[in-house]
Amino acid sequence: MGKLRGIVAKVFFFALLGLLILSFALWGVGDIFRGQQEPDNVAEVGEREISSNAYRQAFMEAYNRQRQMLGEDFSIEMARQIGLDRQVLEQLIADQLLLQHANRMGMVVTEEQIRQVLVSTPAFQDSEGQFDRARFQQLLRSNQMSEQQLINSLRQDIPVNQITAALAAPLQVPDALSEQIRQYREERRIAEYLVIPRSSVEGVETPDEATLRSFYEEHQDTFMAPEYRRVSYIHLSPDDVRDSVGISEERLREEYEARRKELSVPEERQVEQGLFDSREEAQAAYEDIRNGGDFTEVIEDTSGEAPIELGFVRQGDLPESLAENVFSLEEGGVTEPLESSFGWHVIRVNEIQEGEEPSFEAAREQIRNELVEYEAVEATVSLANELDDLLASGAPLEEAAQEMNLELQTIEAIDSEGRNREGQQIEGLPDREHFLSETFSLSEGQESLLIETSEGDSYFVLQVDAVEEPAPRPFEEVRSEVRELWEREQREAQANETAEDILSRAKNGKSLAAIAEEEDLTLRQTEPLLRSAEEPSRELVSQMFGMETDEAAISQGPRGPIIARLTEIVPADAPTGNESAQSELQNELEQSLRNDLETMFRHGLESEYQVTIHEDRLERATPAF
Repeated sequence: MGKLRGIVAKVFFFALLGLLILSFALWGVGDIFRGQQEPDNVAEVGEREISSNAYRQAFMEAYNRQRQMLGEDFSIEMARQIGLDRQVLEQLIADQLLLQHANRMGMVVTEEQIRQVLVSTPAFQDSEGQFDRARFQQLLRSNQMSEQQLINSLRQDIPVNQITAALAAPLQVPDALSEQIRQYREERRIAEYLVIPRSSVEGVETPDEATLRSFYEEHQDTFMAPEYRRVSYIHLSPDDVRDSVGISEERLREEYEARRKELSVPEERQVEQGLFDSREEAQAAYEDIRNGGDFTEVIEDTSGEAPIELGFVRQGDLPESLAENVFSLEEGGVTEPLESSFGWHVIRVNEIQEGEEPSFEAAREQIRNELVEYEAVEATVSLANELDDLLASGAPLEEAAQEMNLELQTIEAIDSEGRNREGQQIEGLPDREHFLSETFSLSEGQESLLIETSEGDSYFVLQVDAVEEPAPRPFEEVRSEVRELWEREQREAQANETAEDILSRAKNGKSLAAIAEEEDLTLRQTEPLLRSAEEPSRELVSQMFGMETDEAAISQGPRGPIIARLTEIVPADAPTGNESAQSELQNELEQSLRNDLETMFRHGLESEYQVTIHEDRLERATPAF
């Protein structure tokens, strides 16, 4: 229900019209953007539907936001693995529940409420914070929305926000409860413990053939080979045609003449400036400099600020009101006062780097490489179109490759991670992630469409020739792995037996220190541990907070079983008066209570308005790559 919180500010606190319009789209208000809704809705909420198009648009917007934060490697498959598709659907359902509940409650919106929303929206205001009707109309036009459509949307939007505002109202957590929770969290525990390292167990007998084969049969799931697929594919890339591209000398010279200005390096000047509020101040500074005053000292004395270093600039980098004068000076020259939107400028040219126009011979190789690259891409696109037409006419992949003299590449066995039977990554796959997604989404004998790679300059089409289902790897192939696992389990079993024996002796009154000396083990003691501690093991820490002083227990750790005795329970310290910490805990508890309230409210709405999710349509609506 935490997703309901994001609705609160959709009307009253948004900064951009785009966010406002997005909220309307997500609530399904009208057909402002979507036009006619698709019949294949992914969910029904009471009397309303969530269309595939609305869901797909919301998913892609959420995915693109995540990708901006996590980087280009964040794929749609990763998004689905972390549940982004479900989060988006839950948000859409929550929005629809609130909208219908507001309608059923008969909540109405007055003209004054609508007016207040419009005049208080920053996107509709001028620089002084006043409602600007011209700006309002311009933004509506740019978003292809009429004023009446916006008002109609607000009539349904405002009641929903009134509900969410009520849910977001401040909650007060009793001080006694807050203090009790603080004591619970800050209580610590100390234990002494022994570790029986699995690696230290000796005397494991060598298993015979029958034992290993029996173990293999019992643990076949551990030694499964993944699903493999035999794949044939054609990859069209500029790399394959680049060497065959020829560029005539005549075309090189024509390109040089057409791009002479673009290839030239323009003149650059290193400049610094004094910036003034008035012409009189700038003129006074200019006169002092012209009469022999030091530029830096005069600027500082006159403006109160050191000169501003602009570094090397080109004429186009400067405002028009400055550029011509600055680039007409000699090196060391100073401009008369010049005005721009920033104020009045006095500018000095410290250094001039002359522009340069490269000769044809100097630019020839660069031009040739760029033309070759362009022609290679064009040739690839042309081949792709031809191949696509041929495949669309029904030609099999192998026949199309032969007819167009293209290489049909074959991968004998590839798993879903792109590995071969030896577990090695198969290199050279076109658009690896997309290629694997297509390979494992098709049935045996099925052929993909011609797909453009994410780089946008190459294409591939593939066919799944055969599917080899997951199966146990032959015993002979995994014999060493079977033996290794058998021996590991034997060592683990012996370590656990030793640990159980030690625990029994400890419970009968023997100290862990004495047992450690007898067994040649190291007795350790924990630091005072909070409930959130991870060491010596998470399992042990969890057990410690359910034990009494001097009680012993056994748990598993990363190196082997752990036998521990709780030696001390350390109560939470007395309140320190740290207002910041107390406020942080109070806010956390209030937020938790608010989340619980929202969850109960959501469950109540779901019981009142039936929610139906069409899983098959949802799967189709979610982008596959």
